[in-house]
Amino acid sequence: MHEIGEQTDWARHPENLLFAYHRELIYWTNCWREQAPAVLRRLDDALRCDCPQFAIDMVERLRAEGCTKPKVLDFGCGPFSNLCHLQRSGLADVTGVDALAEEYGQLYREFGIEPPVPLVAASGETLLDGRVQGPFDFVFVQNALDHTAAPALSWLNLYELTREGGFLGHCHGVDEATHEQQDQLRLFNLRPDDSATLLLDDLQGYERSLVGGLDLSLEYACQIPISDDYDYFVQIWRKTGSGVSAELLRTVNENLRRAFVRRSRWAFTLEDRLLNQRELAADEPSFQLAANKP
Repeated sequence: MHEIGEQTDWARHPENLLFAYHRELIYWTNCWREQAPAVLRRLDDALRCDCPQFAIDMVERLRAEGCTKPKVLDFGCGPFSNLCHLQRSGLADVTGVDALAEEYGQLYREFGIEPPVPLVAASGETLLDGRVQGPFDFVFVQNALDHTAAPALSWLNLYELTREGGFLGHCHGVDEATHEQQDQLRLFNLRPDDSATLLLDDLQGYERSLVGGLDLSLEYACQIPISDDYDYFVQIWRKTGSGVSAELLRTVNENLRRAFVRRSRWAFTLEDRLLNQRELAADEPSFQLAANKP
């Protein structure tokens, strides 16, 4: 854990969400301007826009069950939803949600491209404030749940936005925060303790299941090797009811409490300084982070 002290570069501290968002914008802006493969691949429907086969399979299952055009939510989609192929092919109606959706929309306008899916600005912790119109037949999060300030609350909100009988799924790196040395937004580990459990670890001694106490039945699971020492894992759950146990609510509450303690050491002073004095790197994009960003 990075300690706060007089010699700390506050503006670039790993737990500073504004700087983490700033780095995301720098990365994608550079990719876009350089026409990097990461951009072109995600906009090319001939390549299925990186849409994973398991997502297509889940939508086909919903259609076979009588849901003619499933309503799909892609949370933490970034500037390019990996599920936009479902929209372009007419298989589903997809909504992309990201904390930086407004800034990504500005990138689309800058390059004269229509976003392939509607983008809504919301953080995982604010998904139920009315901007995201649920319920959804299939809710999916890829490489984003562990990047939120309070993953347990974000997961519970995604569960609430999933209709009963629908699917809730995710794809993440196993223990990505450890693998990436807790860089940028990567402050939590996720891992599949077994095929029916999704574990959240805050790397400060607190580890809990995110699925125990919710009405979820595992429908699909796999592990995808990325390198010799790093795997992605996928889990897709059927929502069989709407129950939330007291134990799961305690997990969410404790995750929130610990996240607040972790950030409150410095966050309020730091973020006020950044918003009012613009202490960001000199190479930031021409557009600015909105001061009212959730």
